[in-house]
Amino acid sequence: AWSTFALYLNSTIYILNSSY
Repeated sequence: AWSTFALYLNSTIYILNSSY
């Protein structure tokens, strides 16, 4: 569960960085 949560946060941050 934690792995999925961390992966989800990582993906969101990556998308935000790309958008920014």
